[in-house]
Amino acid sequence: MNTFYLAQESGIGEGVGLIGGIIYLAILIGVFVGIGKTFMKAGKPGWACIVPFYNLIVLTEIAGKPI
Repeated sequence: MNTFYLAQESGIGEGVGLIGGIIYLAILIGVFVGIGKTFMKAGKPGWACIVPFYNLIVLTEIAGKPI
């Protein structure tokens, strides 16, 4: 038998994928919380860190650069 099929049937790959997904989400949430706190300290709305491209505009405003 092929060892690929044995590993796939045992569920090891699913467990590794689940753990990796949980770690990825934890890092992503940490990044959003950190950027949100930075925005709030600068007097900007914290929710802006979630909106794509708008967060870049807010970051350039915080840095004092032209948009």
